[in-house]
Amino acid sequence: MLKYIFFVCSLFFFNAIFFAQNLTSGEYFFDQDGGIGNGIPFNFESKAEVIGSIEVDVSTLTPGFHFLFTRVKNTTGIWSHYEGRAFYILEKSTVPEFEPQPNLVKGEWFIDNDPGTGKGFAFNFSPNTSITTAFEADLTNLTNGFHQLFVRVVTENGKWSHYEGRMFYIVEPSNYTMSETQPMLSTAEFFIDVDPGVGKAKPIVMTSSDSLAMVADLDITNISEGMHTLSLRVKNTKGKWSLYEQRNFYVINQSTIPPLTSSKLKAYEWFVDNDPGFGKGNKLSRKISDTLVEVIDLSVLNLSDGEHKIFIRVQNTLNQWSLIEVRKFNICSTVLPNPEIVSSPSACAGSTITLTGKAVTGAVS
Repeated sequence: MLKYIFFVCSLFFFNAIFFAQNLTSGEYFFDQDGGIGNGIPFNFESKAEVIGSIEVDVSTLTPGFHFLFTRVKNTTGIWSHYEGRAFYILEKSTVPEFEPQPNLVKGEWFIDNDPGTGKGFAFNFSPNTSITTAFEADLTNLTNGFHQLFVRVVTENGKWSHYEGRMFYIVEPSNYTMSETQPMLSTAEFFIDVDPGVGKAKPIVMTSSDSLAMVADLDITNISEGMHTLSLRVKNTKGKWSLYEQRNFYVINQSTIPPLTSSKLKAYEWFVDNDPGFGKGNKLSRKISDTLVEVIDLSVLNLSDGEHKIFIRVQNTLNQWSLIEVRKFNICSTVLPNPEIVSSPSACAGSTITLTGKAVTGAVS
């Protein structure tokens, strides 16, 4: 059985305008990472951003949830982090006979608020079972700031897809101008937790360039123990600053750091919405290793409709618990009657479901 996987890879860095190295090749793997360069390779035309599809063989995978991971390499031999997607393999005996997949015939878009299916702004394309297209969206009446663009498509038999959304930012025209020659990046600065103002943060020495890839030695000696946020922004030779990019980090008192050991992960636990305390969640043992890639069979039968959060933490062989990792998901008790089974069905933003007839199984992705 072959599946087509749609992927988008880019090496663009925040919202500043500059250029990255071209991407040259990629690889994919299922569930467990065998190491960089050891995946199944796929090729594409070398460019800075790649949008395309690849064929992946899932014939050897067992029924149930799995993860597909992809990563790409640039012209300097540097690999990206991997990007993962969950998918579900059905038992062959439970898969109904499919009718020929209907063509997609038209689409519609809307911004921020859904006017209702069929009431958005229409865009056209040549009928096909899948599409990659571009259309013009009128942004003249939007206020400055963040907005969301949503699109959905309809088949020739009148079935609408769920919408797909992307966030974008409207900038005051007087503060932004396009140029045929893109200016170089000349300055960088960082701050921790509180923004002192553009140009007033701690400077980072850098060489003027059209892209930025660097390692900086940042002074955190006066930072209190606990969770903090590191923010970084850059300025070009025309004096234009980028938006800042943020990363969370945790400061631990040196006296509380245990001696370095070769401890590995031995167990994990998960819980929904409320933390019952360390070791009191849904705890599962696992094969001892130094990494964790896990599929959780999560029952949502007793959860109310609406947004929920699932938390997970791991325990090492020294019985030390990690910080928690959180993901949001939604519960919807009402779905379309007799939904069709498609390759990537979904009922709510942030969730993944598998539909078989009228039965609905929910899962976090």
